[in-house]
Amino acid sequence: MWVGAGLGSGYSWGGELVVPTPEEPETWMYKVLEPEQLARARRRRRFPQRRLDGRLIVLFWILRVYVLVMVAIIGYRAWVILGGP
Repeated sequence: MWVGAGLGSGYSWGGELVVPTPEEPETWMYKVLEPEQLARARRRRRFPQRRLDGRLIVLFWILRVYVLVMVAIIGYRAWVILGGP
């Protein structure tokens, strides 16, 4: 049963309230899941890997270059606005 109460929300299992902490966000998994379920959850991939074709690789490189150029332009404009020479 899910217990929601703002910051004190957590997952109740067998009468014990399990609240994930920021230091250990996945601790509740070890307390809630049975060993077989935990092993299955670790093996499962959400999205299988796939091989990218040449067009997608080129597209990703173009996007990388675009992002770097935009970061440089924005950085230069911020430098000029803040009083750079």
